[in-house]
Amino acid sequence: MGEERIRWSFLFLSLFLPTIIAFHLFSVYQTTAPSLDGLSHLYISKNVIHNGPNSGIKNLGTIWLPLYHIALLPFVAFDFLYFSGFAGTLLGIISLFFATFFLLRFLSFPENAFAATFFIFHPYLLLFSISPMTEVLTIFLLIFTAYYFDQFFQTGKNPWFPIIGVILGTLTRYEFYPIAFFIFPLFFWRLKKEGKNPLFSFLLFFGIFLWLFWNQVIFSDPLFFYHHPVARGVLGRIAYAGSLVKVWRFNWAVLQELFGYLPVFSLLGIFSLIGRKRFSLLFSLLILLAPLVTHFFLAYSNISLGYARFFLLSFPGLILSAFAFFHELRETTFGKRFFSILFFFLITLTYLPNLVTTYQVLSQGRNHYQVRVNLPDLDINYPAVNFYLKTFRHFFAGLDLVERRLLIPFNQEFQAISFALKLRPESLFDAYDGSIIKEVMVSPWQFCHYILFPESPSLFCQTFQRYYGDKYFVSSFFEKEEYHQEILFRFSLIREGGELKLYQRK
Repeated sequence: MGEERIRWSFLFLSLFLPTIIAFHLFSVYQTTAPSLDGLSHLYISKNVIHNGPNSGIKNLGTIWLPLYHIALLPFVAFDFLYFSGFAGTLLGIISLFFATFFLLRFLSFPENAFAATFFIFHPYLLLFSISPMTEVLTIFLLIFTAYYFDQFFQTGKNPWFPIIGVILGTLTRYEFYPIAFFIFPLFFWRLKKEGKNPLFSFLLFFGIFLWLFWNQVIFSDPLFFYHHPVARGVLGRIAYAGSLVKVWRFNWAVLQELFGYLPVFSLLGIFSLIGRKRFSLLFSLLILLAPLVTHFFLAYSNISLGYARFFLLSFPGLILSAFAFFHELRETTFGKRFFSILFFFLITLTYLPNLVTTYQVLSQGRNHYQVRVNLPDLDINYPAVNFYLKTFRHFFAGLDLVERRLLIPFNQEFQAISFALKLRPESLFDAYDGSIIKEVMVSPWQFCHYILFPESPSLFCQTFQRYYGDKYFVSSFFEKEEYHQEILFRFSLIREGGELKLYQRK
């Protein structure tokens, strides 16, 4: 009865703690989105249902995988949940609840309680559980997949659960792709041993195939998500890429900032399971740790960035690996049982001071380690998002935007404007408007009432010009005299400031 109460206490905390934090951050910053990426996730999902005649599943995105945006649809249908960010908060808290539920089932008591304590109170996990970001849904799918893979590997029964977990995971984040390839031979061998058709193992790749097929049907390129100009613009930004030593130093610095010396104890747990030939649990924990290894090699290849959320994906694996070692020690002789108590004391001693430091992210609203770890940008920066929202509210103050169409052509400003001005995507012309966006860019005076220009073309604008060719109107405005004069003849400059210029159709 005591164990059951403890389990329900953690499940309650998984709902209560992020809810309190969500309302606090919203009261301070007027959004639960920690970055412009968070606004983009909401905006993509809203585009599917509230983009006027251009609504439809084709708007599910081009780079980010579609499942998270599909899961958001019931929540973004309500304008308040969409504009506030609470649509992502509800989905994140639900994901955290089920992630905690399966984490508690992974190990026996009291190891599962210790692991759940480390898990549920980490501020980065709590922040991303209230954010419209893909990480916590992915964490749930990772734990779900690893748990049922362990069950299947031990008994040979119920292979559908891990298969479903991998399919959903490969439609949520790309870190799941190596997991599909990792467990494929193990699945094939286990099914064959049970006398079942091993060809069912190929279903592990169904989500990957579906995404490639989708890109081919919609964009005539199965790898469009990789060739897209935004994706190409993100690549090649890591100064330490190409050097294993530098990549390791950077990754270890971030790991230590987030989790203290927990990864060291996790490594001991992995070696312990290898020594005791506990391969079922070992393979399951390797599934949970796979995103960390994937991120390391992507960073070396100058593809991935050093965001805290990328490291957070393997947080359950780090915790469960460490306490799997604790579990192995506790079940042995008295002397080793005493050592297991010492081990628990050491892991707690090295983790708690780091946790106290990490809680700075809640008070500052942004990554706590930006001074000590050099990053190109931050994945948690509530003050910056709030600044964007306030800037655009002030910039458009007093203008009649009812049934008006705006053309916002650069970076993620159209998403920020949607939230700042409480405009649905149907009021904004952007890349989600299909083929019509090219017509709009050629002759915007036929379609829109306002045009927002940057002071000068950004790197993002130049990247998109290569994609749209001479039809990308921002660059044309600055580079083609005839087009420039046409815009000035049709539109009047009514407001400028903050490196932005707003034109209204005459």
